[in-house]
Amino acid sequence: MVQWLTDLLVQIPDDGNWAGRRRQIILARWPDTAVRAAEQDARQGRLGDLARYDAEVEMIKSAIPKPTV
Repeated sequence: MVQWLTDLLVQIPDDGNWAGRRRQIILARWPDTAVRAAEQDARQGRLGDLARYDAEVEMIKSAIPKPTV
């Protein structure tokens, strides 16, 4: 697991709300303004930041899986 994700998992404790924790970690790593900037860059043909955002969100989702009942 990458260091930034390990650090965020420690900083944002597990309170039983897996979806809220995921969202908090995503926002800590990618504030809304950064996501909008990545989307704007993608519309102009620069896909690097949006691809990195997508990959990092998938890493976060893998680290905090949806519970199965």
